[in-house]
Amino acid sequence: MYYHGQGVVQSDREAARWYIIAANQGNARAQYNLGVMYSQGQGVSKWDAEAVRWYRLAAEQGHAKAQFNLGTMLSEGRGAKRDDSDACFWLEQASLQGHEGARSLLEAVRRRADKVRGQEENSPRDFGFGGGGPNGHGLPFGEEAEEACDEEGEARSEVSFFQPPSQQPPSQQPPSFDERSAPGGFAPGWSGQDREPAEHCPE
Repeated sequence: MYYHGQGVVQSDREAARWYIIAANQGNARAQYNLGVMYSQGQGVSKWDAEAVRWYRLAAEQGHAKAQFNLGTMLSEGRGAKRDDSDACFWLEQASLQGHEGARSLLEAVRRRADKVRGQEENSPRDFGFGGGGPNGHGLPFGEEAEEACDEEGEARSEVSFFQPPSQQPPSQQPPSFDERSAPGGFAPGWSGQDREPAEHCPE
């Protein structure tokens, strides 16, 4: 009532105070509402980590909007370390309850996760410093390097052309998957058009 100003003078601060009381008693709706207020800085100081905490508590009780908002924040790395696996779990839970935004965002996060996984699998894993090869560096050397060919006859690796990332030209360095450094602030395979707006209105 305080949030919507129904029967009382509208007050975000007073609404937050009562939501906190109800949320601490385990009320999922109040926990979700409190998560919204912390994520928006309404009636309380903006605090993404606290928003994630309340969304998670409501999500664990099956609140679909809380599940969607939690999945959204985890996919963006807001209030917690980005975790596509956990994000997908909560988005899937929300989509199973018919949340359309969760369903479309789930597909986008899965595409991003698959693309990042594929890039990681195709990037060099041993930069010449870990054992495994005859020279103790995980790579062949001398004549063995020339003979290290796959079934199609193409060389697997040649020591003379392999450099640690710090010595490689920028164009040859392994890609960074930090979404903050990617174009538009998103990780590879992730575009602003894929994002669904979080639920920002308390119930």
